[in-house]
Amino acid sequence: MVVDRVLCVEDSNEKFMDIFRFLRNQNISHIDWAINAEKALELVENSAKSGTNYDLIISDMHFDYFGEDDRNAGEKIMNLLRSKNYLIPFVFCSSQNWKIEGSIGNIFYNPRRDWESESVQLFYAIKNM
Repeated sequence: MVVDRVLCVEDSNEKFMDIFRFLRNQNISHIDWAINAEKALELVENSAKSGTNYDLIISDMHFDYFGEDDRNAGEKIMNLLRSKNYLIPFVFCSSQNWKIEGSIGNIFYNPRRDWESESVQLFYAIKNM
């Protein structure tokens, strides 16, 4: 699987910058950022209209879901996009080690642990899908 275009759904600037640096080190050429579900949906719809679909979405679990602070927003946006036939692979990046049905993996994020090494292994598996 070629991964050139990634959407990161994350409401923390600091965490997004960590993910952004990691993705750049993986030679990802295009990275967009949404801080909430509304913006994520808008970006996915716009990319589909322009014929430049995302190859992967990396999403936190806890963020604003259409005006509500929601601990399950990541899973909800994945399911919403799937219900609209946007079948973009999802990876969750969270401070909890989630196992979400329908996602292709989880990055157990903590800036004090070596989350990048685990993520490299996940990206290797994704690229070989």
